[in-house]
Amino acid sequence: MKNSAEMGEVSALLKVRVINGTRLAVRDLRSSDPYVVLKLGHQVVKTRVIKSNLNPVWDEELTLSIFATTPRKIEVSGSNIVRSSGTEKVRCMT
Repeated sequence: MKNSAEMGEVSALLKVRVINGTRLAVRDLRSSDPYVVLKLGHQVVKTRVIKSNLNPVWDEELTLSIFATTPRKIEVSGSNIVRSSGTEKVRCMT
């Protein structure tokens, strides 16, 4: 992973609010332990894991740094990803 000196100065911060998941698929024996992962360039941030919950509420703000060399593509990990156009809302369900 590159450090901030290699990437240049931070030009902006991207703050993403991860609110909740609803009706998630069962991935363990009877439930799921969901979390959300965001990747931007070499940066990776993750919500906390919520144990045994198919309707988790994170209500967490994740922050990523934007550098001049940062790719303009953000990756959201999880299964059953739903994207809506317009407001660029992303609901992740793991």
